Amino acid sequence: MLLQVGRLRVVVESDAALASFPRGSYQVESSSDAVRMLWSTFPTNQPLWQAIFDMVDDVHGHLTVDVDDANDVEWTVLRIELQLTSTPPSKATWIRRHEYVLEHFEAALVNSTHPISAADIQEARASECHVVGCRLHAPSTISLVTRQSFNLPSLFKSLESPMEACQMAIRPDQWYVDRLTHGQSRALTDLPMNVIWDVLKYLNAREIAVMSMVNSLLQHVTYDTVPGLRLTLFAHQKKALKWMLFRESMSNRQLQCVPWIDPVFGRVLAPASSSQHSRDSRGGFLCDEPGLGKTITMISLLLRTQGTISRPDDVDAPAWTAYGLRSTKHTGGRRVAANQLRPSHASLVIVPDTLMAHWSYQLDMHTTGLRILLDVGKTVPDVSVLETVDVVVTSFGRLATHWMHHRPLSAFESRAPERLGSENQRNYADGVEHKSLSPYVQLHWCPVVITLIEVTH
Repeated sequence: MLLQVGRLRVVVESDAALASFPRGSYQVESSSDAVRMLWSTFPTNQPLWQAIFDMVDDVHGHLTVDVDDANDVEWTVLRIELQLTSTPPSKATWIRRHEYVLEHFEAALVNSTHPISAADIQEARASECHVVGCRLHAPSTISLVTRQSFNLPSLFKSLESPMEACQMAIRPDQWYVDRLTHGQSRALTDLPMNVIWDVLKYLNAREIAVMSMVNSLLQHVTYDTVPGLRLTLFAHQKKALKWMLFRESMSNRQLQCVPWIDPVFGRVLAPASSSQHSRDSRGGFLCDEPGLGKTITMISLLLRTQGTISRPDDVDAPAWTAYGLRSTKHTGGRRVAANQLRPSHASLVIVPDTLMAHWSYQLDMHTTGLRILLDVGKTVPDVSVLETVDVVVTSFGRLATHWMHHRPLSAFESRAPERLGSENQRNYADGVEHKSLSPYVQLHWCPVVITLIEVTH
């Protein structure tokens, strides 16, 4: 039983030995057969023929070589057919060993059926394999087909994000020249891109935010502009900033709730019939590797949102599931309603205690025009002070200590004085005295940045 691999047409140079060689079909089952049966000047040292004969010896191949009359005094075309005389090895390593041969039998890589033209012959003679119609080694296409080993990070990097897919392509500057030439009315977006970027340098964050809402073109070009930053962002930082600005923007996009597997309990959860859609939330996680400049990227976000007034979501839709976990009755409802928060243009940065000095240095060294408050005093600043600055930097330790006596009361705890006959004294369910509501939970921040400690192994 013969297993068909495929057919090829290969160009060989004509010479006296080929001219006197008998025409016909020759059956080659080993490299020694090729040396014995074919003409003396047969190009056995050519890469393709070497690979074919190695494959014939390795996997018991059967090669048919049809030698017809010479098409030209300089060259002729051999028609070859490769078959396997036995079942291929069960391990796929033989495919990798003979990849060079097998890829020439791929229809997408080698066109072996169309009529041969003079241009095809010239392409084949100039290639390393001399196969007619080969798109792998032809000089005209070799620059378009590059060999590369794919890995998971490179595949994710090549994926187009939904944000990029939804945006309009940036128009070429030639459009501006065409509109001038044909006398059409000109608009701001007709300006060359370098002129638009120069204009953006003179705008502050609020003006850039307004400009980005005009159309997709201006929205795209404003992503690379960071007013008040003394550094030039790298490409990966610009991409991260673009993604964060996109996630911070108001979104009315609805996400369909579908049944899913709970990774905690291993159960299949389905949304209630009344909540088939959920509103997309804002924010996200920036998880670049250590040393890629995440601090500068986050500072760029703070500069881009400087002066922007925060606004709670129009719709306060509760999540339809929370891993099946329940809050105790003493802590349930420990939150401040969105309509009770004071709108603010300040951003809150929460960092580990060991990074307070690092953030202070980075903000002072690389930014201009940013009003910064480092929360390192004995008492937490009043809410009226917090809302007058652009950035507030505090630490986890500071918040943990402050949270003990200034966290919001739960619904159960807010009723405790009335139940116990006391009107003034309020304690939490754990017995800790409640003094006042923390200024940190009275503002609607824009945005909140939480920095975690990087752990390397």
